[in-house]
Amino acid sequence: MNEDTSIVRFRQPDEINDPLTALLRSGARQLLEQAIEAEVAAFLAASKDLKLADGRDRLVRHGHGPAGPAWPWAGWSGMAMGRNA
Repeated sequence: MNEDTSIVRFRQPDEINDPLTALLRSGARQLLEQAIEAEVAAFLAASKDLKLADGRDRLVRHGHGPAGPAWPWAGWSGMAMGRNA
């Protein structure tokens, strides 16, 4: 097979070529995460008074609740609920 050395590999969009770019991207991600967290918290606080007919909150943030039973039919296991538990 003929080996051609004139083929140039293009930089992929996910590649980071220098530490400064990596630092800027991580900082931008952190700022976006903080902004989204603040906006979600403000939205939930503004709608805290909305309730369902049975008295539960109408809007809740899934994955951030207290620990509960893993299998309600099997009894309490002390397992934490949600991804941040």
